[in-house]
Amino acid sequence: MCYEILHASILFGVYSVFGWSSLKFYLCYIVIGLLWHETVNYIEHYGILRKKDANGVYESINKMHSWNQLSGAVMARL
Repeated sequence: MCYEILHASILFGVYSVFGWSSLKFYLCYIVIGLLWHETVNYIEHYGILRKKDANGVYESINKMHSWNQLSGAVMARL
């Protein structure tokens, strides 16, 4: 609930300081950022399968469970 209030106050602040056209730009910026985030997440993890043990628990995630093995060491993980 706290994050929703934070985001709503940021949107209200952008609207009150810069106006309606800036708010539309800011909302488009948010949507594009979310789309890029989900696209990268999909590309890095599509089709990755982990094995289950006898108790039905999946194995721990390691570098073999990502198409981009450098993402953990070089870039920030999503």
